[in-house]
Amino acid sequence: MSPTYSDESLLSRLYRHANADPGRTAFTFLRDNEEPDALSFGQLAARVAMIADRLREQLRPGDRAVLLYPPGLEFICAFLGCLAAGVVAVPAYPPRLNRKADRLSGIIADCAPSAFLMQRSVISGFPPNRFTALVLFTDDWETPELQTFVSAEDCLDGLAFLQYTSGSTGSPRGVMVSHSNIVCNERQIQAAFRHSAWDTPNATSTMVTWLPLFHDMGLIGNVLQPLYVGFPSVLLSPVSFLQKPVRWLKAISEYGATTTGAPNFAYDLCVKTITEPEKETLDLSSVRVLYNGSEPVRAETIDRFVASFQQCGLQGRAFFPCYGLAEATLFVTGGPYDKEPSRLCVDADALTDGKVVPATGKLTRDRWLVSSGRPAEGTVIAAVDPVSRSPLPDGIVGELWVSSAAVSSGYYGRALESRQVFGNYFSNGEGPFLNTGDLGFLRSGEVYVTGRSKDLIIISGRNIYPQDVELVVESVILSIGPNSCAAFALEVGGKERLAIIVEADRQMVRDSRGLNEGEYCQSLSSPAVARLWEVVDSVCTAVLSEVEIAVQSMTFVRPGTFLRTSSGKVQRRAALAALQENAVEVVFTWDAEAPGVLSRTPRISSSHQASRTN
Repeated sequence: MSPTYSDESLLSRLYRHANADPGRTAFTFLRDNEEPDALSFGQLAARVAMIADRLREQLRPGDRAVLLYPPGLEFICAFLGCLAAGVVAVPAYPPRLNRKADRLSGIIADCAPSAFLMQRSVISGFPPNRFTALVLFTDDWETPELQTFVSAEDCLDGLAFLQYTSGSTGSPRGVMVSHSNIVCNERQIQAAFRHSAWDTPNATSTMVTWLPLFHDMGLIGNVLQPLYVGFPSVLLSPVSFLQKPVRWLKAISEYGATTTGAPNFAYDLCVKTITEPEKETLDLSSVRVLYNGSEPVRAETIDRFVASFQQCGLQGRAFFPCYGLAEATLFVTGGPYDKEPSRLCVDADALTDGKVVPATGKLTRDRWLVSSGRPAEGTVIAAVDPVSRSPLPDGIVGELWVSSAAVSSGYYGRALESRQVFGNYFSNGEGPFLNTGDLGFLRSGEVYVTGRSKDLIIISGRNIYPQDVELVVESVILSIGPNSCAAFALEVGGKERLAIIVEADRQMVRDSRGLNEGEYCQSLSSPAVARLWEVVDSVCTAVLSEVEIAVQSMTFVRPGTFLRTSSGKVQRRAALAALQENAVEVVFTWDAEAPGVLSRTPRISSSHQASRTN
């Protein structure tokens, strides 16, 4: 029997495309040095229907199924198969051998799945007796012949899937995303990005992405958006991009992508690694939307990337800063389309006091801010005073609150936390609003994100954005790359101190081998240890000069152990917790209480508490 769905649903859109042109390519997955995999709309619809039928035989509507797939097209089929069967999909990722899977364990404990869906090749990555629920290998199931699909009325209010947050400020929580949330957000993205379906006049939309499919940006923006609207999407694996960033831009060039994007670090990585001869092979003139979903977006990142690749036909007006979060399905603000992003140069000191004051020149510390665009259609966003719970006027920093039909109903199994985050009201009773946990302000109808409220550093009554400190560190230690350090405040002996954790580069690891328990006299240090001292001195001097605060502690950890989210954001609190629990290997440390000593011994322990910042 053919499945039926409302004309407004995601599945109905798939079946419409499949009936109209079953042979048209929907998704292409690029394999390194191999022929790409491809699925037409007809093949995708048939496989989704088959998986849904098999799931109905063994699971009930509302059961949770954790999806553990490597990058590729089978994840897309399994995810949509869950939606078609009424099974609540839980996108995750397969564990890697010899790597801890704490986040995955937390997801499993939180959602209590009835099944795990995966390919047989994944099972080897799990320790024995890991699974306490049914394990289904979807690659064992053969796809039937193509069929005709019929749309009919169906309820859109049901729970579609659980999107677990990336955990940048805490443990992962399962955002309950409904079918209606998906439809609303896909409409909003289509309107803002100006995407067109393949069967509309002058249709040109094509997506290229390497973002993880279990993450909201990769799933909602790069898989479900092309599927909903009806245009092709070309996918690479995240590892393929990280190993050779030029592969992303080559795919854009080869497939004529009109839309693509990534967080800040990806643009910086391209600038750093792609050579001039490689640039000569690229044509980026097709790109109309080059989105940047970092919070906040860095002006320096935009300028460097445009300067590096304008010779490849890249247009600066293609940069499309945007803002979103899993709690709002994905997209909240963005744009403007086909225009240079708005930006402001402000007095950094005034910004720490919550005020937006234009920079006046040499007597002020300047900070460039990039707008994250205008609210999506049907979205209300306000900067709110957390004490009075009243909207603030333009140019005043507050908590960002959002109201939209794309906002989720809450976190799975966390009623109290859901009310605190999703059930906020203005002092006049207007609401409910989602409190995003982000800080920012509005200006001329556009939103500027300045940071996370939980990450805000408060020292001696002064507000400091950790991103400001981290940017200085990265500009001094060029070898560590973007998103490789975390700044935070620690309370020690009743006093707040600025502490920094840095992911050491391999040269630092080699130099630290000559480090005894303490190098008390810098002038007598070996050349290797002297290089470490130079790093410490340079960071302390630069932070004091640029941010006007003294660094009290620096810890350098082994490469590969610094904690980031699945989308590349710094996990500040998790990085601190890992250090306190001796869960990372320290390469060397420095502390202002022993200013002449470099040591391998961690100086931050569980007795050092992170200062409360909200």
